[in-house]
This record gives sequence, structure tokens and C-alpha cells, in this order.
Amino acid sequence: MAARRPFDAADHRARSAVECGINRLERHRGSPTRHDKPAVRYEATVHIAAIKDWLTIL
Repeated sequence: MAARRPFDAADHRARSAVECGINRLERHRGSPTRHDKPAVRYEATVHIAAIKDWLTIL
């Protein structure tokens, strides 16, 4: 069994922020889960989802 790393609050906070951001993007169906789309369309969909989330925060 591997030894556990000591708890680092700053590292945990950064990891949590990334996970929460990914979860917010995953709420927009089809954007982060479909890999059959071209990369440009996938990137555009993620940008649109991020802008939509940003506008709702304002």
C-alpha cells in the first residue's frame, strides 16, 4: 500500500477549483462528453458553455 501524501490546503483548493469548473462545463449536455466531433467544434462548444456560465454569474 502506498504512503499517503501530507495534506496541502493550497493544492486541494486548486484541484477543487479545476474539478468544479469541469463539472460546470459538463452540465451543458454534449459539450465535454462527445469525442466524435471535430476538435474545432468541440472547442467552440466549450467556449460557448464557459461564456454562458460566466454571463449567469454576472
